[in-house]
Amino acid sequence: GSFESNLLDDALLRVHRRVHLKSRDGSVDRDIGSVDLILTTELVHRSTRQALLTSVARLVLLLIFLILGMLFAIGLFTRPIENMTAIMRRRETGDFDAEVEPRYLKRQDEIGAIARSLEYDQQQRRDEIALLNVSTKLSSNLNFEQMLKDIMSIVTELLDAERSSLFVHDTKTGELVARVVEGLDGPLRIPDDSGYAGHAFSNNKLINVKKAYGDVRFNSAVDQKTDFTTHNLLTIPIVGKNDQPVGAMQVINARAGAFSTRDERRGMALAAQIGIALENVALFDEVMNLQAYQEAIYESLSNGVLTFDENETVVSLNHTAESLVRWPHAELIGQKAESLLSGKNSYLLHSLRKVALTQQPDELLDCELLSRRGEVANVNVTTTPLRDLRGGPIGTMLVFDDITAQRRMRTTMSRYLSKQVVDQLLEGDPDVLAGVTRNASVLFSDIRGFTTLSERIGARETVRFLNDYFEVMVDCISERDGVLDKYIGDAIMALFGVPFENDGDADNAVWAAVDMLSALQPFNRRQHELNKPQIQ
Repeated sequence: GSFESNLLDDALLRVHRRVHLKSRDGSVDRDIGSVDLILTTELVHRSTRQALLTSVARLVLLLIFLILGMLFAIGLFTRPIENMTAIMRRRETGDFDAEVEPRYLKRQDEIGAIARSLEYDQQQRRDEIALLNVSTKLSSNLNFEQMLKDIMSIVTELLDAERSSLFVHDTKTGELVARVVEGLDGPLRIPDDSGYAGHAFSNNKLINVKKAYGDVRFNSAVDQKTDFTTHNLLTIPIVGKNDQPVGAMQVINARAGAFSTRDERRGMALAAQIGIALENVALFDEVMNLQAYQEAIYESLSNGVLTFDENETVVSLNHTAESLVRWPHAELIGQKAESLLSGKNSYLLHSLRKVALTQQPDELLDCELLSRRGEVANVNVTTTPLRDLRGGPIGTMLVFDDITAQRRMRTTMSRYLSKQVVDQLLEGDPDVLAGVTRNASVLFSDIRGFTTLSERIGARETVRFLNDYFEVMVDCISERDGVLDKYIGDAIMALFGVPFENDGDADNAVWAAVDMLSALQPFNRRQHELNKPQIQ
């Protein structure tokens, strides 16, 4: 009733058909009812929603599968990157022990190329560290025999072998003497042309043998003494100065089955370091011979030399220093600086301690040195730190330059006058120093905006800045025979035509000003490179 009525009222389409029942032979044909097909808005909406939901569901499933596929593909790409990135992070802390996973090394794409490159670099870094360890052993261990044993242990470990040996050539007997043979405590000598070691030494050629026994060059005597079996070995000549072999190194039984080309390169690098150590031992005798020669030179110096150890105790002095201080050599050795450099000489003690603290040379000009007898000598003093072969402090040295009146005058005037002017003064009439009337040119220069600049960079940096600037400007003045009169803050006052007058003094003053302006360009470039203030 009401449902049918509402359904018909909301219909978009209605189809009415009668239904007949007929037999095949036509004997039956009667009306059995009717069929109404009705399409309504509600049905259309319902069908549309169902179709839309189905489509959205299929699309979501498709996107899910697509995203999962992309994540899988990204994972395949990023996992090796993550592995190599982790290795790179460890490299930043100096750790080069990590290895790239073998599966990435086997890949033939860009990832494989990157992985192989990284692994090669890791190996190179590990080799460099091993060489650095060898260098450290060479420089820090005073026990030569123990140092060689430590180095050969590093060689064995780096080349992943079972043991190694070191032979040094004895030029007197023509033999190779085993300095290090792992597994053998007694002495071992072989002819310098016997076995692989002798062959490598005499021919200065590397030998890489995969099967030792059966080769006529192999000397099995060491195996018999050490109850050891050599399967493969790498023999490398050790070369000294002038590319002459001084010994041979053997690395025995690579755990990988044979020594590779890379092992050969690493072994040669290590052999070069060992060659340095052997050369140092040979040079020791030469150093001892040179010591006597240097002592002879030390005594013949015109300057006085007085040395102190770290405890401020006199260690040595030459004849000139003995003459200056008027103190017998035998009594002076072992004296403390505090007792020797007291009273009017206390400035020397201050300089000595300053240099010992800062490890920087100190220079004192035109000083008075009071001798033990009360005599005064005018000297220039240079205090220098003494260091050992590793750069560690071992004491200080005072160098006295005994200056005459003329040399003292030259030293004083050279601070302010050019060499040419000083020479003229010392060779001319000394009355000129009393004052004369001259026609002179005066040059003034100062820095634009200096007040603002000094306020910005501070007092300490201002001093450094002015020192650098004045050094360049005064050179320009001296080159034109000018005389620096004074510094006035940032200003420079220079004179041309004093103490000797020349026709070109005014021109020299102008050219000096031009030179000063030109010199500002490279000065400003250096300042810019050092991120320091510039002059406009």
